[in-house]
Amino acid sequence: MNDQPRLWDWNALRKQGRGCHAARYDDAGAKEYAAIPGMGYLLPDQLAAHRADLADGMQVEAGLEILEVGAGTGAFTEVLAHFPGARVTATEPSPAMIRSWRDRMDLAGLTNSGIEIHEGSCDAPEDRSMFKDHQFDLVACRKVVNGLFDPLAAFANWYAWLKPGGRVLVLDAIFGRDGWGGAWGELVDVLPLSSTQSLGTIPYLLEAVGFEIEHVGWMHRVNALPSTRTPRYVVVASR
Repeated sequence: MNDQPRLWDWNALRKQGRGCHAARYDDAGAKEYAAIPGMGYLLPDQLAAHRADLADGMQVEAGLEILEVGAGTGAFTEVLAHFPGARVTATEPSPAMIRSWRDRMDLAGLTNSGIEIHEGSCDAPEDRSMFKDHQFDLVACRKVVNGLFDPLAAFANWYAWLKPGGRVLVLDAIFGRDGWGGAWGELVDVLPLSSTQSLGTIPYLLEAVGFEIEHVGWMHRVNALPSTRTPRYVVVASR
C-alpha cells in the first residue's frame, strides 16, 4: 500500500504532463534523439518500409496541404515532403527539437522546398487558434498520440483544421508501461494513451470527435525490420 501514489501526487504529476515533451528536450537531449536511427531519422530501409506501409493504408493525391503535428527532429517530415507536390507545415513544442529539425531538413536537401515549422502544441483547446479552420488536406503524426496530454482536444483541433473530406494519418506503436523508463517513467500513468495495448483505442477516440475510420492496420514491413522493437500501426480517418 505504501508504494501506491496518493491522489495529490497524481494530480501534481498530471499538471507536469502538460508540455512534458518540450520540457524534457534541451539541446543535448534533442541532439541525442536526432542521432538515433528509427527515431530522430530513418535509415534507407526504414524509409522504404514506411512508404510501402503507407501506400497500403491510403492513396496519396498530388498537391496536398499537409500539417504534421509533433514533428520532432524531422524523420517523418522527410517522408511527407516526398508526397508528390505536397506542401508541409510542421509543429513542434520543443525549441531544441526544432533546431534539430532544421538540421535534418538541411541534410535531406529540403530546406528550400517550402516546408515550414511552427513552435507549438496541438492538444489544448486554445491551440486551435494556431491555424485556420479547413486549412489542410491531411493532418499527420508519427509517435505522437502516445504522448498527448489531452487526446480528445487534439483530435478536435485536427478535425477543425481539416478541409471537408480531409484525412488524419496516425502512425504509432503498441507501447507497454515498461517502455517508459528513466525520466519518462513518472509520466506513463498521467498521459492517457501512453501504454495503449489495443488497435481499437485511437480509432474509437477519433470517431468520438466526428471522424470516419478508413483504415486500421499493422505496418507489416516496418515491423519486419530488425530495428523495430515495438509493433507499429497506422490509422487513417476522414473528416
